[in-house]
Amino acid sequence: KVSLGVHNSNDLHSSRIYKVDRFLKHWSYVRSSEGSDIGLLKLARKVEFTANIRPICILTDSKIKVDRVSWFLAIGWGKTEPDGDTSNILQTKIIERRDKSECDCLDSQICTVAESGTICYGDSGGPVVLELKIKQKSRYVQLGVSSYVTDHCSKHGVFTDILSHSMWIQFLVGRHTPNDS
Repeated sequence: KVSLGVHNSNDLHSSRIYKVDRFLKHWSYVRSSEGSDIGLLKLARKVEFTANIRPICILTDSKIKVDRVSWFLAIGWGKTEPDGDTSNILQTKIIERRDKSECDCLDSQICTVAESGTICYGDSGGPVVLELKIKQKSRYVQLGVSSYVTDHCSKHGVFTDILSHSMWIQFLVGRHTPNDS
């Protein structure tokens, strides 16, 4: 089960519970290599959008270049300090893109740094988003998925680049989406 629309884990009145029908892990994911750290959840029923539950866009056109995007917004429930507890309140953090060599990461990953620490333990799987203009409309677009941290949460964060997995996402969504939706 997953809870959508949660902002405070101690106050679930605005959230909705959805049963997960299937977990789809990337076929080339191997935990030790950290590459292709991405998966999709197929929910048992269609999501009903509310003020707190909204869709997010995913870029599927590899011709769109986002490698010039210099900053992102990371969202997560992880620890606010390496030795602390995970947060009850959904956290956001502005993070800056860095050269992949700083994190020693793969081409299918995004290297980031934040001024006062980065993502931390418990943030894995969380989105990295940015508001972009697409066809004259402002849209929130998910560009990455939180994968792992380096330096005990003090400096670099590594994210799976969604655009580099867009063909895999499109294939699975097409394969697992009923024709009537």
